[in-house]
Amino acid sequence: ARHYQWLIPNAILHYDSTRASADYRAMAAALRQCLKQRALVFLLSDFLTADTAQLAQTAEALRDQHDLVSVTGSDPREADPPARIGRASPLGEAV
Repeated sequence: ARHYQWLIPNAILHYDSTRASADYRAMAAALRQCLKQRALVFLLSDFLTADTAQLAQTAEALRDQHDLVSVTGSDPREADPPARIGRASPLGEAV
């Protein structure tokens, strides 16, 4: 049971942030596999997604199964990105 204490830190450290947007359905499916009983679930996200219907469905399903707390986070640097042409690679070099 001690391995549970490392689930969140490992998920954060190994998250591929270069993806276009979060896959909330995949996140909910992973939670269903891990959590067999009702639990307190914290959903940390910037909630910037083009598919708001998918996000709403996923949040509703999570609320039905668990106690859901949504926490919105943002990065002020995203509001005013550097004036570079191109996009950044996963290693930070301009492409």
